[in-house]
Amino acid sequence: MWSRSAFTVALRTTTASRAPTWSPSPWRPGSIRSRDCDIIIVDDLEDQPATLQESSRSATRDWWTVTVMSRKMKHTGIVYISNRVHPDDLAGHLLENESWEAIVETAHSLDCTRDPGEVAAHVDCMLFPELNPYSWLTMQEKLSPNRRSSS
Repeated sequence: MWSRSAFTVALRTTTASRAPTWSPSPWRPGSIRSRDCDIIIVDDLEDQPATLQESSRSATRDWWTVTVMSRKMKHTGIVYISNRVHPDDLAGHLLENESWEAIVETAHSLDCTRDPGEVAAHVDCMLFPELNPYSWLTMQEKLSPNRRSSS
């Protein structure tokens, strides 16, 4: 079944649920209670205006803990995609949490030993090189000299 708000890709094998295999959940005031999730993907949850007040940052962390993490079961994968927007944002708290299995903090691998001048050689060391190649990264660094060189 497909609709504007949800669809089923295939029958679930991990649970006996009738829930769709995909459905969007607005972050506020949305609720994802009673959902059994195989994967949760959260993209750009916070923006700069939403992180200006400590109370807003705290509300976001509370929502993450109470609403998102309460849906995580043993088999549930979670992907959090974000640009850092404040030193005390949710991404910072997640980066400090040792329980995450994999964290990718940079678009360019910090382990890369290729010559920075050989732009075309930086493919395998870039995160999504087809979208943001090394030439894009070097242009961003020139436009924003205060950025970390590995961003």
